[in-house]
Amino acid sequence: MLIPIPINSRSIYWNWYDPAFIAAGAKAYLKDVPNAELHLLNAGHFSVEEKPVEIAKYIVDFMDKLAIKNKQN
Repeated sequence: MLIPIPINSRSIYWNWYDPAFIAAGAKAYLKDVPNAELHLLNAGHFSVEEKPVEIAKYIVDFMDKLAIKNKQN
């Protein structure tokens, strides 16, 4: 089942210890998308390899919230 993602719903995963994309850059997204969920991970540039289970849990939680909102509408 495809779940529509509203334009103002985002889940952002960012790394505290990434020298290329600093945490302040992630916080800047919240100015443009204030309803976004920001998750600052204890990881470096390759967070998908470093924290795959943590990221997967955040994604599943986010998609579950969208599915619940979709059922209510």
